[in-house]
Amino acid sequence: MSKGEVCRKTTAVLLIARRDVIEFYRLTVACYVIGLLVFLLYPAVAPDVYYPESLRADYLGTSTAALGRNLAADYSALGRGSPLNGFGYFVALPSLHVAMALLSQALLYAFPLHFWTFLPVNLLLIVSTVVLGHHYVVDVPAGALLAAFVLAAHRALRRCPFEQPAESR
Repeated sequence: MSKGEVCRKTTAVLLIARRDVIEFYRLTVACYVIGLLVFLLYPAVAPDVYYPESLRADYLGTSTAALGRNLAADYSALGRGSPLNGFGYFVALPSLHVAMALLSQALLYAFPLHFWTFLPVNLLLIVSTVVLGHHYVVDVPAGALLAAFVLAAHRALRRCPFEQPAESR
């Protein structure tokens, strides 16, 4: 293979990867926007925020537990109509962790080595969101539905021509 062929193939791979990265970010934004809209309609917080007493005592001194307490304080302030002291981000339903794990896994399907490498990581991420108390069990299928919806909408929009064909003008 000549140096020119290698350069052309490398350029083609980089262009494909760049397009995939842009699509990934578009789909990520779509998941988050839809997730926030669902939260506005059905505000729910994670179990570790709503029931902090359900956590082990040795966990309560960690920075993650402190973040959870701050989220709980913001959630209470939101319910009272008071100003928020922090970021005020508490989306529990749907699980955006699950949506992003499945979205990533779906986009890796075209790259078998990466797909199989990240499959156990993403599956553990999905399971750990419930086991660690960051989501209720019902949030998992909701996150899966969100990812499926965003992927289906993306595929449908890619097939749908936005311009009229030249012969129909």
